[in-house]
Amino acid sequence: MLAVGMASLCTTISLVYSRNLISIFIHHASSSLEHGIIYLDILCLGCPFSALAYILISVFQAVNYGGESLILALLRKGILDIPLLFVLNTWLPPYGLAWATPVADTICAICAITLYLHFKRRINAGCAVSLTDRLHDASILHRIEHQRIK
Repeated sequence: MLAVGMASLCTTISLVYSRNLISIFIHHASSSLEHGIIYLDILCLGCPFSALAYILISVFQAVNYGGESLILALLRKGILDIPLLFVLNTWLPPYGLAWATPVADTICAICAITLYLHFKRRINAGCAVSLTDRLHDASILHRIEHQRIK
């Protein structure tokens, strides 16, 4: 949870000082400066959720739950982020592109928490089996059944 706390702290600092941070790169008052400030503010909102998702993805990798980890990683950057770029750009121009990342990070964090709570319940019940192991066992059972039928 230290990572989530640090992400929240950095988010707060970035939100408070967004004009100063963007002014480092855009030196004159313009619409680019204003757009940059808004983009930074939007992108910063997803940082704590992103940190939480990364932590839980790492937890699943560490306990050999590679399937869950892969699902969360694909969910965040492939399944959610890319379609959200198109949808939100249509719905919320010119900031829809910026909103796609925090929305994807938030949904991924919610899914990661859900998977983690399910994992924790299974561990406490003494019957934790990873998605990879379940798929492997199902494949073996399928082969056995297929051989019986022959």
